[in-house]
Amino acid sequence: MVLIGFEVDPSLKREIEKKAKSTGISLSEFCRRAISKDLGRDDRYLTYKEIVALIDEKLCNLELKPDLNLIQTASSESPTMDPILEKALELILNKLEMGEEPLVSEISEEVGANSRTLGMLLSLHDIKSTSVHRDGKKSRRYLSSEKDKIKQILSH
Repeated sequence: MVLIGFEVDPSLKREIEKKAKSTGISLSEFCRRAISKDLGRDDRYLTYKEIVALIDEKLCNLELKPDLNLIQTASSESPTMDPILEKALELILNKLEMGEEPLVSEISEEVGANSRTLGMLLSLHDIKSTSVHRDGKKSRRYLSSEKDKIKQILSH
């Protein structure tokens, strides 16, 4: 996008700000939409609220009738080993055995997974990262205290 600046009367600015706020969009987005509308174009971005409203509208139009016979209950046993989870555990264990405490971002990047998703998968097996300070920097790492748990999980 290109920045375009222009002056408006203070009362017009207040009116635009009020209208933008009431519709839940930024002042810039409100102005972009107004100009696009005047030019006969519809090349605007959707706001979070608009996206949620569209999804809700589509979901309300669906008739969701789940077959309760097909729904499986969660097992009280340990969750099934996901290939990404297994690879992550192996990487963490290898780094810990080399005396390193791997970064969460490093492991998630190597396995090709979002760090939050990977964290949730690992937490199902009670493997948690810890916020630590190393060399004056704060980071989330897998600590050596997790090594025995990881070995036990990988042995199953």
